[in-house]
Amino acid sequence: MARAVFTALDKGRLARGHGALALVLTFCGAALATIVSLGAPNFSDVSGLWPVLRFTLMQAVLSTLICVTLAIPAAFALDQYRAFPGRSVIIALFGLPLSLPALAGAFGILALLGRNGWLAQALEYLGIAFKPNIYGLSGVLIAHVFFNFPLAVRLFLNALETIPEPSWKLAATLRMAALQRFKFLCLPVLRAGLPGISGTVFLLCMTSFTLVLVLGGGPSAATLEVAIYQSLTYDLDLPRAAALTLIQIALAGAALSALSLTGAAPDMSGGGGRSRWSPALAGNEKFAAAAIIMASALFVAAPFAAIIADGLRADHVGILTSGRFALAIRNSALIAVSSAAAAVSVSMAIAAAGYTADRSGSAARVLFQLVPGLVLAFPPIALGAGWFILTLRRGNPDSAAAILVIAINALMALPFALRILAPAFSAAAARNDRLCQSLRISGFDRLRLIDFPSLRRPLVMALLFAMAMSLGDFGAIALFGSDRLVTLPSLLFAKLGSYRTDDAAGIALYLTLLAAMLAAAANQLQRNERND
Repeated sequence: MARAVFTALDKGRLARGHGALALVLTFCGAALATIVSLGAPNFSDVSGLWPVLRFTLMQAVLSTLICVTLAIPAAFALDQYRAFPGRSVIIALFGLPLSLPALAGAFGILALLGRNGWLAQALEYLGIAFKPNIYGLSGVLIAHVFFNFPLAVRLFLNALETIPEPSWKLAATLRMAALQRFKFLCLPVLRAGLPGISGTVFLLCMTSFTLVLVLGGGPSAATLEVAIYQSLTYDLDLPRAAALTLIQIALAGAALSALSLTGAAPDMSGGGGRSRWSPALAGNEKFAAAAIIMASALFVAAPFAAIIADGLRADHVGILTSGRFALAIRNSALIAVSSAAAAVSVSMAIAAAGYTADRSGSAARVLFQLVPGLVLAFPPIALGAGWFILTLRRGNPDSAAAILVIAINALMALPFALRILAPAFSAAAARNDRLCQSLRISGFDRLRLIDFPSLRRPLVMALLFAMAMSLGDFGAIALFGSDRLVTLPSLLFAKLGSYRTDDAAGIALYLTLLAAMLAAAANQLQRNERND
């Protein structure tokens, strides 16, 4: 009898997992099939496609090189000068860009470095008549470094944390200087993590959409995703959009494949938080480390300061009493909650099936392991392009716009939710399956009494992360947004486009605060999970 219950449990998990997998494959496959069904995509216009492809790769390569080059000394300085005042606050600050909506970050950079930004005003006050030009390649690089440099620092910090403490004590006994410690202790670890970290940053920069759309400044500085958006919304050139989408999917797939060959994925948890013996630094070493840390912190904090300062000066009464703002809040909340619930539900089904298939040695486990990579190979704008074309050919794209935005946002959050839930589910199932089998607890009783109490914290954490991602997403809503389907990011983009910067400042502040609160709650749960 016990064996029959266990078999039924396995079959149920596998059935739900295969159903979730079929749902993901059908949604992605329908988008891809629609693009391919247009006939031969317009690859013939090589002169028109090559500049877009060249800029996409060039800005991603340059962004990655700058991020990694700056992140290595910053991580080394933070790792060595562990007594630096406010070090833990700075490390927490470096985690904020991960949760900052891209459109709000773009506003912060514009407020800081735009033609009428803080830098221009400071130069004017000093009598220097210079107006910075933030648009184009320079603006894209600055934005990508702002978002990805802190991530690279934290990833390199995590790598440095793996150096055994006796090695540091031996270095102190040998009286190694900072450069010697870097060469003999840190460089081998950093070199091992460099391919994975560089690949992660490159993939993020290559698939960037919002930052390039806002700061690119025109067709001459357009990536593949921006060119897809322009082909669909401005030119209605479906063959060109299809060609660009296929190239984008192929590039993303190639980048993911190359990243998988580098070995284990980088540890994405917050770095630098573990207590460890720290070396005694000489005076000049302290000065150099402090200068690097302060410069890095200033670079990351400045756009946040601009968002807050400009946002506080906005007409909040006018914004909060606006019907468009109320509609945007309502739609954003509905989309965020719905997409997060969908992402967590599908992730739980795949995590359970993956655990069962892996434990039984089934070949199906490979399918469930490929889900995150498959989803990441379809950037939001590529998925949106396929479904936009499909709904356009069948009638009015607005008819299913909200559902498609929810589905696309859920898919984009799926790999991250799965990363949280899969290990938690495996640990809980390994601990509870035999007990439930012996006590004959199954169905709703098991869910209520056993599974939910064990997984409550990871479930809430995954929900919060998915909600934060969906709340700040602009990729899907850029294609399917309308007068009725307006969200906070689309409203902010509209205010920026109409040069209503005061209203944009207030909306950027609200969007930043909402996303930060969700991410902070998720990070707190993650810390509590580690401490338990």
